[in-house]
Amino acid sequence: MTKAVSDFFKTVPERQTVLILGPRGVGKGELCIDYMKYFLEGGGKIIFMITDTSPEKIKEKFLRRGVDLRKHSDRFIIIDCYKAWSSVGGGGGNDSIDSMPDIRSLKLSVEKAVHRLGKPVRIFIDSASTIFLYNDMDATLKFLRQASEKAKSESSSLGFTLHEGVHEEKLMKDIRSIVDGIIAFKLDDDRNTYIRYEALKGKKPESGWTAFRFAEFGIVFGEEKAR
Repeated sequence: MTKAVSDFFKTVPERQTVLILGPRGVGKGELCIDYMKYFLEGGGKIIFMITDTSPEKIKEKFLRRGVDLRKHSDRFIIIDCYKAWSSVGGGGGNDSIDSMPDIRSLKLSVEKAVHRLGKPVRIFIDSASTIFLYNDMDATLKFLRQASEKAKSESSSLGFTLHEGVHEEKLMKDIRSIVDGIIAFKLDDDRNTYIRYEALKGKKPESGWTAFRFAEFGIVFGEEKAR
């Protein structure tokens, strides 16, 4: 049997901090787009901090999924770190906030976006690996921890992507202490892709690995595999 995208996201508790973890190029950013679409369609407010992709490309990806972000400017804000890190592109306008890559600027940008949208709000970061690259490890961990605690205290949530296999084990252990669960990706020897939600807190049973692929309009799930 196949699994609907909405059914998968329903397995992830809403008011949690979730790590989206997988190898480079596996589709973590694409999953974020589908995840945010799921919340937007439910009336949620979204803040999306981007480090590796321009706002224009993000808007194009939403359009391919049938979502025109111009119609959701009162519920969706992009925090554009890509401009500062790449020196190209850029957001601006009512639906975007430019941000420098230092932690203080990131905090201020999130606060500004939350103030503009109102609470509760769902915050997504793609990717936290890039933030670690440009900032002190302890300061970045503190930023993620504080963002997680604040979000959950305000009935909100935080989700962020991280590249698997590029960070030290100590850092990964510290990150796992922050998050409540992990949306994990894996590749088999034939480059087939699989996904599952793994609960770290709350003792919810893990689901089996589910095959998936990315189409032009987003995620397509295949057959569920045994653990």
